[in-house]
Amino acid sequence: MSLTNNRVPIEWKWPDYGELVVSIVIIWGFGDVVSTLVASAASGTFALEANPLIRALLIHDPMLMIATKAAVVLIVGLVLLAMRPVVETVPAWRGWFLGINAFGGVIVLSNVAVAMVHLF
Repeated sequence: MSLTNNRVPIEWKWPDYGELVVSIVIIWGFGDVVSTLVASAASGTFALEANPLIRALLIHDPMLMIATKAAVVLIVGLVLLAMRPVVETVPAWRGWFLGINAFGGVIVLSNVAVAMVHLF
């Protein structure tokens, strides 16, 4: 019995500009909003929110926070898509986008950790 080596080559492809913009919108628009609301609900207080503007919006009406973050993310996404030719001329633009996504992921995980600590 002979064994053949059937390796499938794996190619690494850097994320495209549009993919990075969409990931920013998803992480900061959806992930941050949902994780903030979950952490606030689990802790029973809005005092743990680091951003004073968002904290004030949460205290007044959580829907204002959702609307504000949605508007900001929509504007940022549209501006980034419109300014693509300019942004792609900036050295290491992809690194900046990946860094913004990584930072957003840390924020989301931090909010989830706060929720888990208060729930369990």
